[in-house]
Amino acid sequence: MILDNLSAHLNWKIRRWAARNKVELCFTPGYASWANPIEAHFGPLRQFTLANSHHPNHTVQTRTLHTYLR
Repeated sequence: MILDNLSAHLNWKIRRWAARNKVELCFTPGYASWANPIEAHFGPLRQFTLANSHHPNHTVQTRTLHTYLR
């Protein structure tokens, strides 16, 4: 499985699960967002849904994100 270096992916529970299920974890290099195609979408997502916005709660923020992703 290819993963970025998000700290949650480095958790011992994830590593244990992978070992038990014979899944090899392959991490992308640090500071190599070009190696992870999804990274290209995060900039516009932040720009158009989160930047300079003041969502009153998580429900409204989630709705805004879903609208953008459609």
